[in-house]
Amino acid sequence: NRKGRTTKAEFMVQRKPPYHGFEMFLNCLDRQEYLFYQLTASTKDHRLDAARNIQNELSSRMKHPGRAPAVHLKDLDYTRFVPVLIPWLKDRKNHGANEMAAAIDLVGYLKLESERESVEALME
Repeated sequence: NRKGRTTKAEFMVQRKPPYHGFEMFLNCLDRQEYLFYQLTASTKDHRLDAARNIQNELSSRMKHPGRAPAVHLKDLDYTRFVPVLIPWLKDRKNHGANEMAAAIDLVGYLKLESERESVEALME
């Protein structure tokens, strides 16, 4: 009972700033192209860093325990990395375990049946 008094209630609605989705897309694209640049870099450290980042993200996307996908990477086009990572499966001598793991996870995530033999050969 308010004894005839009225109260005005105002609600603040939080809205995303204009172009928020576009900005997120551009950030994701920038990250994707930076990873691609690292994968194709001449230094092994760059390749290894990119491979680890991709492998961690793919592991989380495939729901491996203890991994949560990065929200800002949800729109990465993983097919962009196929031309670089898939040849690594056939070139074991020049790529370490982390690089191979990234390539194998990419095959699994994208369900690339064409690379099944390459992955099976690694298991021997």
